[in-house]
This record gives sequence, C-alpha cells and structure tokens, in this order.
Amino acid sequence: MKCILVVLLIAIMAIGMPFADASANGYISKVWWPEGVFYKNADKVKVIVEIKNSGSKANEFWVGFSVRGPDGEWKDVEPQSAYLPKGEKTQMKFNWRVTRDAPRGAYDATVALWEDYDGSSMIGELDRKTKNKAFKIK
Repeated sequence: MKCILVVLLIAIMAIGMPFADASANGYISKVWWPEGVFYKNADKVKVIVEIKNSGSKANEFWVGFSVRGPDGEWKDVEPQSAYLPKGEKTQMKFNWRVTRDAPRGAYDATVALWEDYDGSSMIGELDRKTKNKAFKIK
C-alpha cells in the first residue's frame, strides 16, 4: 500500500510539472523603423518590433533597441519583455529621446530578440535586425 501511494504521488507531481525546452525559439517578424528622416533635440525616435514565438511551448522573450551615432557609440533603450504562447505574435514599441549632446549626423538602429535578461546583460540572442542610416540628427 505504501509503495502504491509513493508511485501515485510521483505521478501526480510529474503531471503538474511543465517540461522545459533547452532554449526558447522565436524571431523578429517585422520592424517598423523610424518614420522621420531628421530629428532634433528632445524628439522621440520611435520603432515598433513584432516578434513571434516559433517554439513548441510558451516562453518569455526580451527585446532590445539600440542606436549608434556617427561617433560610433551605442545608446541602448531599456529592454522589454513579452510572454508569448507558442505560435503567437506581439508588437513592442520603443522610444529613444534625442539628447542635447547627441552628435549630429546619421544613426544606425538595431533591434534584437533575446532569451533572457539578468538586469544588466541580455542572454541568448535569437534574432537581430539592423537598419544602417535609419535616421539623422540635425
């Protein structure tokens, strides 16, 4: 009787535990790059990113948006996360505000999809899209 209870308990526990994939599967399905060609101090450079979960289970994904100015320095926007059921898509909106000290000239824009974020670094890049000379600051 004791053996049957132990087996039953193990079976109940196993049913309630989700099986984890080795890693998330997803990709960036579309990017709406900045619409304006020229920006100035205090303007918002906007980008919209659509991501899709192409994995076999629901997962949390992280998306980052960065711009690189004519000085070669990267400016990162705070990353965002989205929890997606398998096969689902979502759109995420990002804004980078032009600062007074932003160098004039052409800027590249990059969006990237990641498996995780530890509070300081993105982990497990899944996809990346870049648009060179996406906009200019005058």
